[in-house]
Amino acid sequence: MSAQKKDATRYTEVRNSKALRDYFVDERFEAGIALKGTEVKSIRAGKAQISDAFGRVERGELWMHNAHIEQYAFGNINNHDARRIRKLLLHAHQIRKIAQALEAGGRALVPLRMYFKDALVKVNSQTNTNDTKGSWMWLRPSAIYNGDDADSSGTAVSSMGTGTESLSAMARGSFAGSTLVRIDNTAPVSMNGKIDYSYSLDNGQTWVTGNSIAPDASSNSATLNIASGGLLTLTSNGSNLLHPGDEFLISPHTAGVSLQVNVSERVQINDVGKDIFGGIYQDPDKVASNGGARLSLTSSNAAAVFSTNSWNFTASNGGIVSRNLFETMGNLVAFLETNTQSGVQQCLDSLRSAQQQVLTSTASVGGRENRLNITANILQNLTLNENERISADEDIDVGELMTKLSQQQVVYQAVLKSSSMIMQMSLMQYL
Repeated sequence: MSAQKKDATRYTEVRNSKALRDYFVDERFEAGIALKGTEVKSIRAGKAQISDAFGRVERGELWMHNAHIEQYAFGNINNHDARRIRKLLLHAHQIRKIAQALEAGGRALVPLRMYFKDALVKVNSQTNTNDTKGSWMWLRPSAIYNGDDADSSGTAVSSMGTGTESLSAMARGSFAGSTLVRIDNTAPVSMNGKIDYSYSLDNGQTWVTGNSIAPDASSNSATLNIASGGLLTLTSNGSNLLHPGDEFLISPHTAGVSLQVNVSERVQINDVGKDIFGGIYQDPDKVASNGGARLSLTSSNAAAVFSTNSWNFTASNGGIVSRNLFETMGNLVAFLETNTQSGVQQCLDSLRSAQQQVLTSTASVGGRENRLNITANILQNLTLNENERISADEDIDVGELMTKLSQQQVVYQAVLKSSSMIMQMSLMQYL
């Protein structure tokens, strides 16, 4: 598409002639690009170049790096960064195809042209709800849970030591907190050999030693048993050798705080908000991988709690009834504003389910409170019994002491009497 003749300063296309000269074009894709307002104005003014730009797939999304769009001459403090990373918009199956091609090697993803296509923004009436031109978008309130969770699927494992980069580690089962696992063999051992290991539940201050697994026929994986029902599975990812001193740190999501009430039982003393009221939940590991910065909510990195069908509820997605209280209230607001009767009925059914969820959680809290009260009473009775035993022991000791003192007093008095008689004797008594 050529520039418009009536305004030579307004361009609609930027070409990458270097790519056409240096690369053999195997396949073409047409993608949208997310731009800021000042970037659009700079491109229209011909202030952009993509000769050094390239594309990369990151966390399931497509991004364009190193494209240079000059800052807009009349921009304010909200002006853009000239070489910022910009998101490209493609269908998920296209992004997967590109990712597979790049991973196979020998190929690069470079932009050939950047252009405006049908660059018209169409709007419909702000007041006439019967206006069917264009598309309507309704905004509704939503609640995002920002905290950690107690999900068993959220257990992460990090490794350190010789050859651990060629191993894959996965933890499952029950872990009360961070657990450190160490390989104790004196020489490198294959995964089908006898593996000696220790684990620490207090960040390496003390170790539970003497653990081992017997040799087996599996040469590519090994599963280590950890206290309280936890399992650490090590799998070959280029090497099946474990080296002395290799360590694996198991970091479960620990928003749920549990206390041990006896040798074999733990009681959780708090609840995770999302597990009662729902809302939209974003895995903290994904936020951490983004440097701690908040990620835009998409179906790939966020999900509505309690939902296995869709991360977003609408009246047209199969009539989903959910116990997610916050999402239900947000949808109810939207459905009431748009007079969507089927959606309102769905929300009423969901509210009943959410009420049952809250009541069930309340009953769970009451049950755990009773269990802790029983434990407290048992501990109090044990304390009283122990105090009585100590008191009885003290009474026995005092009784024995008094008996010994009485015996010594009798002996002492007998000695005194004998001495007195001897001292009172006269010569005549001796004669």
